[in-house]
Amino acid sequence: MSALQWALLILSVVIVVAVVVISRRDRDADPLPRRAAKPRPADAEAPPSRTSAEPVREQLDIFDDAPVDDIGPAESVSEPRPARRSEPAHDAAPLLRPSIKPVAAEPTSPSAAPASIVDPTLDPLTGKQYDEFGVGRPRRRTAPLLDATPSGADPAAAAPANESTPSDVAPPVSVPAWVRSAPSATPAAAGTAAPLPPPVEQKIVALLIVERNGGVITGNKLHSALAAQGLVFGAKQIYHRLARNESVFAVASLTKPGVLLPAEATQFSTPGLSAFMVLPGPVKPLNALHDMLATTQALARALNAEVYDSKKQPLSSETMRALQADVEAWARAAQV
Repeated sequence: MSALQWALLILSVVIVVAVVVISRRDRDADPLPRRAAKPRPADAEAPPSRTSAEPVREQLDIFDDAPVDDIGPAESVSEPRPARRSEPAHDAAPLLRPSIKPVAAEPTSPSAAPASIVDPTLDPLTGKQYDEFGVGRPRRRTAPLLDATPSGADPAAAAPANESTPSDVAPPVSVPAWVRSAPSATPAAAGTAAPLPPPVEQKIVALLIVERNGGVITGNKLHSALAAQGLVFGAKQIYHRLARNESVFAVASLTKPGVLLPAEATQFSTPGLSAFMVLPGPVKPLNALHDMLATTQALARALNAEVYDSKKQPLSSETMRALQADVEAWARAAQV
């Protein structure tokens, strides 16, 4: 607090102490006679003449307009009376009104019922009761109640929410019989689903193209014959018959690693070629077989070579019919 605030606080305390001392001194010197409450006529033009004790009465009535009783507890006024106008007294100096507000009463516990709190001060000399400032009659105050239970409300309803009571516990939920006996969410059809068909067993058909006189086939002649049959150089560095960008059958060199590089055609030579097909493929099995048989025979004529089956037997009409029957049987078994 600043020096100015301290000065104002000290000055206020001095004024209050002076007012209390002066009022008690006047009260001890001239005790007030008992004054009965008389109704004032409504048509009275002016209040009666004041006595010498009127300044003291004005001082005692500074906080309450009700009549002041010398002895006895405070009485509540049943009927309001018209307010009277106080004329300033010229024979006595006006007293300063205390500037300190009364301290609020401490709140009672929530469980206590509302009650009127009266804190009178008993004067040890005169035996009279005064308020906390020593001036006027005791006043009746009602202490504020915090979290009080409203009138007519059930006290059990005002219990704290965190206290568990038997009513707070939820009753057990009974499950209907039809829910307990309901089947599981898994569809019954899932257990009886048809098994997946077994994977189709692949079939490999291979033919050999060998130079007729046991010589070699040069690279330039070989690549020209392959290109003339519409074969395309591609995956694994060999030539393929393509259908829908998939290999129907392929042609590779008999010598390992079997590659046929066009860039090395001038330095390359091979004793023969191997044509092979893996079924199933992008086209029907019989169509793929007929295409491979026709292509290998055309290459053999262009390269002065002979065509042999996988058993190294010369390809004949009987061999081709047997190979076709074998592919048809496989297609029926594989259902392709």
